[in-house]
This record gives sequence, structure tokens and C-alpha cells, in this order.
Amino acid sequence: MWIREALCDPPPGSRTALLLTWARTLALAGAAAALGAVLDTALAGRSTAAPAALTLALVLLAAAAGAGAEAQVGQMAGETETGWRERVMRSALGARRPDDESAAGDGAGAEAGHGTMLDAATGGVEKVAAYRSGFLTPTLAAFTAPLLVLAVWAAVIDALGALVLLVAIAAVPPLIVLGDHVLRRSNGQFRRAQSQAAARYLELVEGLGTVSVLGAGARVLADYAQTARGAMRELTRLLARNQVVIVVHDAVFGVLMGCVAVALVLAGFDNGRIGAGQAFTGILLVVLLQEPMGRIGRTFYVALGGRARRDQLEELTADVSTTESTGTRRTPADDTPPSIDLRGLGVDRAGRPVVEGVDLALLAGARIALVGPSGAGKSTLLRVLGGLEEPARGRIHLDGAPADAAVRRRRCATLGQHIDLLSSTLEDNLRLVAPDADGSRLTEALHTAGLAPDLRTMPAGERTVIGEGGALLSGGQRRRLGLARLLIQDRGLVLLDEPTADLDRATERLVRERLAVSLQGRTVVEISHRLHTTLDADLVVVLVAGAVVDVGPPDQVRSRPGYYADALAAETADDPRLREGAAR
Repeated sequence: MWIREALCDPPPGSRTALLLTWARTLALAGAAAALGAVLDTALAGRSTAAPAALTLALVLLAAAAGAGAEAQVGQMAGETETGWRERVMRSALGARRPDDESAAGDGAGAEAGHGTMLDAATGGVEKVAAYRSGFLTPTLAAFTAPLLVLAVWAAVIDALGALVLLVAIAAVPPLIVLGDHVLRRSNGQFRRAQSQAAARYLELVEGLGTVSVLGAGARVLADYAQTARGAMRELTRLLARNQVVIVVHDAVFGVLMGCVAVALVLAGFDNGRIGAGQAFTGILLVVLLQEPMGRIGRTFYVALGGRARRDQLEELTADVSTTESTGTRRTPADDTPPSIDLRGLGVDRAGRPVVEGVDLALLAGARIALVGPSGAGKSTLLRVLGGLEEPARGRIHLDGAPADAAVRRRRCATLGQHIDLLSSTLEDNLRLVAPDADGSRLTEALHTAGLAPDLRTMPAGERTVIGEGGALLSGGQRRRLGLARLLIQDRGLVLLDEPTADLDRATERLVRERLAVSLQGRTVVEISHRLHTTLDADLVVVLVAGAVVDVGPPDQVRSRPGYYADALAAETADDPRLREGAAR
């Protein structure tokens, strides 16, 4: 219910907007009373200068208060939109990455595609901001302001008439609750259908080239048309119910109360209880009493659309707190290499466990190699360590203290299989995580990641535009830019998922030598399918079918029968250079 939300969870700055709106209404009501005094003094043949000046002053005060209220609402809208957009982006880039296969699960965010997230981050956020800032507080002010009008009515015209009108106003909240109950379900159904249609369209545009090459254009267009028709059907049902509710509100609050108010004025004037000036003031106050209905007419659909979109965004970003930004402020202690303690860790996918019973104690500053066959749960475990999702069971401690997802994200730097890059420049991608880094830090990170030779071939250097998602870079260059972005963060916990997967052997060897120096002393957890790169690790953790089956230094694990020994032997046999190294 919007009234509860406006009272218990208003946007920041709403109190100021509410007070300014009340001041405007009170000033206008006072101006109406002053105009009545102008009429009475004119009819009596006296000077109207004093009441006219008071009227002008009150009108100017009302105009200033109204302008202030509108400016405050605009500021609230900007702040609300920024906050929600940040929340959606944190969810899309963090715990709910829809294009990450390892993130697939049974939650709403796991089902959200690129189109859904893009629609949420644009149209969805705008509608929520309009609802939270442009509807909640202004509408609450509009529905409470008539009480101030009635107070002026009681003081200037007739206390009994004000009491009668108060009874009529008291009937409005139950009508609003009834209308909300009637429309909530159909509105939610329409917004879901509209969001699905928008997401389908955005995904169709994004994948237009692939669809054309595969010859699936006709079928995909037909699917989109069916989704759009479903949204239109829901819209038709919603509009029909909306009109019924608006008519009822108009009839009860607008017509009925307006007629009662005018009748009270005319009756009082007819029997001589009130004078001409008071009757004129009463007619003007009726106009102010009608303002709530005008507010409903202007913002009715803003409320319906905004509430449904808010529910959608709450569902999509359920794992990201709206106040997380205050809880993720970094401290110097966050950059120290932590020890990691996992006990009884379990992660589920679609109702079945994919990681189960993981117990690990990892020393601070150690390099840990996480190995195992494809589908063993390595990437899932790395996501959990990085705070990109919470486990279904078990606990995670860093340096002996419980660490939730926000704490783990704050303390680690992660390089996953998929590198998310801005479409602007190399420098912009580094400053995304290190906005205050000077030129020497940028150069050092790019050099360590092995991008220095490539930079020398780029006329614009670090200011080279890399295209959407790094499309103008090779796969190896994208990987090395991701490495540079990881290194410049200077975190104590580093999580790597195949960090040199797209690099040739020579570049891989060079980058690994530099990483060994740069990451010295940090706690590093690395997934690698090139097992020869794990031989210099401090600890090898073997994961098979979601369970840890072996742990120990590389030489010890290699000496025992199992996946690590078999896979390492097969890799050595397949690569002549590794065979020569093993022989030496």
C-alpha cells in the first residue's frame, strides 16, 4: 500500500517536500480568506489596500513554497534514480551475472537475460524514480493538505461545515485501499508482460546478426509478436479496471464532496450565518479541496507502473542491499592478505547440490590451485569466495571473522572467465576500479599484464578506444586488460579463473612470471586446467563432482593416485616441451 510506503519508507528529502507543500496550501487558503475580506471591505465602502496587500503576499509565499516543493521533488527523483541504477548495475555485474553459466540457478536473477537487465536499468529505474519521488510524497501531501484547508474553513467560515466535510474526506482512504486491491494483480500481470516484451525486443536487436545467419528471423519475430500481443491484452484489461476506479474516486471525492461543500456555503449565506466574503472564501476553498483528485488524475498511472516496476527491481536485485554502498567502504585492513576458513560449504542449483561439504583452511599469503574436471564446481566455489553469491549451507570466515557477500566482494579482486569491459578506452577500464591511480600505476599494471608491446603499436596509447565489450581487441588482449584491471586494485585476496586462458605459450610464461612477483604475499586462489602451472603453488585443492577429494602440496597430491596425478601425466605426455622439462 502506497500510504504505508510514504509514511514508513519515504525517499530522502520527502519531509522537506511535504512541509513545503503544506506551506503552499496554507498560504493559498489564507489568500482565499484574505480575498473574502477584500470583498467584504469593498461592499462596506472601506479601503481594500490592507487585505489586498495581504492577499498578494500570501500568493507570493504560496508560489515560492510550491516552486521549492517541485525543486525538491526533482532532486529526490535524481537521487532515487541514481541509487536504483547503481543497485541494478551492482546486481548485473556482481551476484547475478546472467551470461555466466555458473550462475544459472533457480532465482529470479538467474533467469534474467541481458534484455531484462537493460530494460530494468533504463525504463524500470525511471518509472520507479517517478513513483518514489513524484508520487509518494506529493500525493501524501495532497491528501493531507485538505485538513489544513478545513482548519481555515472552521476558523473563517463555519466549524460545523468543516466537520461535515471532514467526514467526507475520511471516506477517501478506504476507497483508495479498495482500488489498490482491485488493480494490483492486473497491473502486476501487465507490467510483467510488458517487461518480457521489452526484454525480447532488446535481445532480438542485440542478437540480430546471429539470428540472420542462422535463418531463424521469421520464427524469432513470430515469438516476439506473440509476446507483444500478450502485453497488449493485459494492458486492455488493466485500462478497463483503471477507468472504473477513477470514475468511483471522481464521483465520491470530487463530485460528492464538492456538491456538499457548495451546498454548505449556499445554505449558510441564505440563512445569514455567513456573509458574502465568507461565501466567496468558501467557494475558493472548495477548489483547494479538489486538489487530491487532480493529483490522482495526473499520477494514477505513474503509481501503478512505478509500484509494479519497483517490485520487479526488488526481485531482480534481492541480493543487493540499497544501503550496501555504506557497508562496502574500504579500509586499509581490507587490503591485507586474509586467511580463509570454509566449513560445511554447500551450493545448490535448481534444487540439487553442485558443491557440498567443502571444508578448507587456507593460510594468508598462500597461492592455492583449484583443479578438477569440467563441471566439478570450481567456478561456483570461486564465485562464492568472491561474494558473487551466498552458499546454501555452511560458513565462510576471513581472518577468523564471519564474512558475508559484501565483505568478500570488498576484500577481493576477481578475474573470471568472461571479461566485462567498457566500450571506451583502455585507461577508462583501469580507472573504473582505481579512479585515483596516477599514470605510473596505470603503466605498471599494463606492463605487468603484458600489454606494453601492444600499446606501442596503438597511436593513442592508453586512450585507445577498444569498442563494445573490447571488440577491437583480440581475445588475448582482452584477457590481459582484465589482468591489468585486477592488478591495479591491489587487493589482499585475488581470485583467478584461468587467467592466461587466451594467451599463447610465450606470452603466458611472461605474464605468469610477472604475476608471481606482483602477487607475492597475497592470498591467491586460482583455477587452472593447465596443470603444469600449478606445480609451484603452495597448495593444490582437487574438486570432483562438487566435493574436495584431495588437498596438499603439489608434489604430495601428485604422488597419490587420482585426478591430479592422472591429468598431469596426460598433459605431460601430450606436450613435448613438458616431457622434456619433466625429463630434465
